[in-house]
Amino acid sequence: MIGLHLATALALVVSFWRDWIRVIRGLSTSVTQWRIQTVDQRLARLIIMATNPVGVVGIALDKLFRTTLGRPVPTAIFLALNGIVLFITEQLWRGGTGRGGGALEPPPWRGRSSGLRTSCRTSGSRGMTMRQAMAIGAAHGLRGPLLAGSLAAFVAAYLATRYLVRYSDTRTLIPFAVYYTLAGVGSLAYFTIA
Repeated sequence: MIGLHLATALALVVSFWRDWIRVIRGLSTSVTQWRIQTVDQRLARLIIMATNPVGVVGIALDKLFRTTLGRPVPTAIFLALNGIVLFITEQLWRGGTGRGGGALEPPPWRGRSSGLRTSCRTSGSRGMTMRQAMAIGAAHGLRGPLLAGSLAAFVAAYLATRYLVRYSDTRTLIPFAVYYTLAGVGSLAYFTIA
């Protein structure tokens, strides 16, 4: 599993390497100059500010996440909530018109979708590529399932990311929001009845 996660993470790094260079450059110049003047410097600082609370909560509530929130019912609830948040974010970003230019403009450092849209579309592709890679790795038996699965995960994640970036730049993410919400509600119904 570690090899598969690393491979999909590497595919995301490769897909967005230009963006990472801009963020790293923005962070280094904002630290050395002790000011924030450019969009890249601001973005780097915002990423740090957004990441730190998640890291602290993850460390502080690690046991809760593993024992309670990792169960099927809370996972189904979070999946449905993810769909609702994605739907609301999509409506705000598109201004209810089906086109960009709503209340949430794409970040000026990139003429593409917002960070939330990017994270939503890549989170779905990672799960899909992980399952595909495990199936390919298992099919190879003892002849290198880790390598075969990791390579398949990298290729699938890279291709899925490239496709989803192009897709979400020109089309709505509402189908993904509906899918997440229905899958979450359906899973919740199944696990509460079973």
